[in-house]
Amino acid sequence: MVDDDDEIDSIMDARLEGEYDSDDARKVVDVAMACVAPNSVNRPRMNEVVMELKQCLPMGKLESTSSGSIQIFSMGSISGLSSLER
Repeated sequence: MVDDDDEIDSIMDARLEGEYDSDDARKVVDVAMACVAPNSVNRPRMNEVVMELKQCLPMGKLESTSSGSIQIFSMGSISGLSSLER
């Protein structure tokens, strides 16, 4: 677990210019660390990862298509597109 805000700042994308919730960033790091646990039994399932990461998104910043398979998000000048389909 990342305990220090300076540690969070050192790994966050500089393009965010500090415009993020440090508690949410810490949770994202914790989820990422769980995903790379040495023992695969201790790794979360993808649906658990998605659920945890969705909780970190600011309300109103997430838009889904009617199928729910593609999510478009924008945080200021940072935006991205992700597909949840396999």
